[in-house]
Amino acid sequence: MRTAVFGDIHANIEAFDAVLADMKQNEVTRFLCTGDVVGYGADPSACIRRLRTLNALTVKGNHDEYSVGNFIPANVTPIARETILWTRNRLTASESNWLERLPMILRDGETGIAHSTFEPAQDWPYIFTIQDAGPSLRLQSVPLAFFGHTHQPVVFIQTPTGLIFQKRFTRMRIKNDCRYLINPGSVGQPRDRNSRAAYVIYDSVQQEVILRRIAYNIESTVEKIIKNGLPAFSARRLTDGI
Repeated sequence: MRTAVFGDIHANIEAFDAVLADMKQNEVTRFLCTGDVVGYGADPSACIRRLRTLNALTVKGNHDEYSVGNFIPANVTPIARETILWTRNRLTASESNWLERLPMILRDGETGIAHSTFEPAQDWPYIFTIQDAGPSLRLQSVPLAFFGHTHQPVVFIQTPTGLIFQKRFTRMRIKNDCRYLINPGSVGQPRDRNSRAAYVIYDSVQQEVILRRIAYNIESTVEKIIKNGLPAFSARRLTDGI
């Protein structure tokens, strides 16, 4: 079975459509989404509709939560806050209800997904370092887990002796005696200085994880963000992948 794992779509329909086309070419049959379907971009409803047609197993991201509630934490940046308020006024009741009902953590067989971490007390912490990854690796209860939130592809690996290390990857073999915590990168707003949309394919037969980078029409996405009066930085950063 070939599983597509993706997230941080952030209302970027051009990037999402390009990724979906690549998934089709690669004969993906199972879909896992690590959250943040909305936020920053100008097409929240279109991205939700596409995702729902996939019947993807999806977890809630922080932007998904803030875009359907009445509360925005004080530490949210002004750019994110402005887009969250804009998004709230664009979503239908059905779309808002769907986002609100998304779980924080999902486990499907030997695969787990979360947007932020697998820790029960969720205040949306980021996993950037080995120290950040340790609690989730211990709590994930499955050998293979995926997360989002940082918009940067990376894998944290725990060996049978308990040693944890991290690395970048493009193609990686999964070993039965290790635990893996993998970030597939971002579909709609990459932040690893690579402007191409990112997602991964997990091949359960070959026991392999493959990082895919897909070019898309960034100019069209930028134009929509500006046209809708959203923060210009959300448009400019797409070109540089920051």
